[in-house]
Amino acid sequence: MGASDCTLAKIRDGINSASNTTKFVYAEYNRKDDLVLTTVGNLLAEPALANIKGMTKALNDMGIFGFNIGLDTPTVNIVINSIPLATSEDRHWTPEEWNIDAPAWTELENELTAFNPELRLMDRPKWIKSVSALEAENKEKSSIIVAVETNDWLLTELNKPPPGNGSLQTKM
Repeated sequence: MGASDCTLAKIRDGINSASNTTKFVYAEYNRKDDLVLTTVGNLLAEPALANIKGMTKALNDMGIFGFNIGLDTPTVNIVINSIPLATSEDRHWTPEEWNIDAPAWTELENELTAFNPELRLMDRPKWIKSVSALEAENKEKSSIIVAVETNDWLLTELNKPPPGNGSLQTKM
């Protein structure tokens, strides 16, 4: 059987047959075209790393070569509101500014990581609505979803109260 004959279920089952410790219940390809195998929620994937040779052989037997096996990085999706769509304040934006390879995305990513040096982006941010819908609604700002690596700094930041939360008091 060649790699083109392999369904995700066949890949999952082949790796499961090679693993004595961990059973994977779901297989999918992510946006980077990496194969991601998911265990049952209460089981760890780490013990499967003890049998990388067996998993490699199972994949090679299916005609799949040239890969690395490792643990997935825990991530969390964060919504960031009020992102300006225009790249300069003196003009209206165009959808072309937000094409997948447009410099606006790189500038946005650079700004996010420059002001939050512990933030590790896992993928390019995504608009909550499509760019064509934002243009049709004549929006000047929108929200994005950012997949970031879960780390101690991020968990601390997420647990902080929002700025301006609470009441103001004045003494006379």
